[in-house]
Amino acid sequence: MAALYQSSGTFLYPILGRGFHGSVYDPSINYFLRFDLYSLLRIISEFIVGLPLFVPLLILAVFGFFITRPEERRIFMVITLSVCFGLLSLIFLSGGISLYYYSLPFVLPAVVLFVVLAIQGVDWREGPGTGKSLGLLIIALIFGSYLQKDVFLMNSLKNEINIDGDKIKIGLLNSELVPPAEQKNYRALQLALPPDVGVLSRLDRDFLWDFKRNPVYVIDIPGGASLPPGMPVGKGGEKLADYLLARDIRYVAYSYGNEAGFTEEIFGSMLRPHVNPLARTQVQHTFDFQKDLSEIGKTKKIIYDDGKNFVADLLNVK
Repeated sequence: MAALYQSSGTFLYPILGRGFHGSVYDPSINYFLRFDLYSLLRIISEFIVGLPLFVPLLILAVFGFFITRPEERRIFMVITLSVCFGLLSLIFLSGGISLYYYSLPFVLPAVVLFVVLAIQGVDWREGPGTGKSLGLLIIALIFGSYLQKDVFLMNSLKNEINIDGDKIKIGLLNSELVPPAEQKNYRALQLALPPDVGVLSRLDRDFLWDFKRNPVYVIDIPGGASLPPGMPVGKGGEKLADYLLARDIRYVAYSYGNEAGFTEEIFGSMLRPHVNPLARTQVQHTFDFQKDLSEIGKTKKIIYDDGKNFVADLLNVK
């Protein structure tokens, strides 16, 4: 929580504050829950995705309530109600998006605590096999649900397996992650920068940076979070350049050739009205931000350009 406050301005997002979140700077951005059919269906789907985590919690809560001493049952009740309150807060404050992701910091510790309390509440005098069987059952339940995680696991496995002619490839076996020519371009891109100067990166392969040579600020969700008074998004390349220069970021790198893999063709459907307002705003901000970068590429001095990626010097104009 201390690290989160130092980096993001809040001890626990969004329950104890939004910190440097984009909605803090722009009151017109409303991420709160909407009471309509689309929002209800979206929340139901979120719960389905998160069931492998929530179900063990409820099972252990009920189980522990009946096997523990009466004076200890209050612990199970308080923890369960606290977790439910946290979930309800997330639903309201984030519009019901990524409940599994944001709830993990307080749901998983509650599950672990319930395991400890449940094992502790067993009467070991009933037989040597009773406690051991109970412990193994609970451990299997917890680790089984953890390994499942969510319904996307099978999709991930499916995407990692592909058939190439008469060969079956799994993950990165027998395949090149990045072609040598592209690795060479990325090395040349960074060598065009003076060492030890800051650069904002919106590239499709940010992991190819040598992070020891330059302070690299990899931007994930433009406008999602930024230092006060908030990064200007969709307000033109000049305002974006002024904001970055004020924070000692002189250069920007952008994969304009494929829009850093975030194209309207792929993600344009996320702008439809039924999409979660948080996700929809993030996508719109990303499109606007990339347009600002394209404008910078037309007005500022380009120190590197390989036909796909450019590096622009924000201090100098063309």
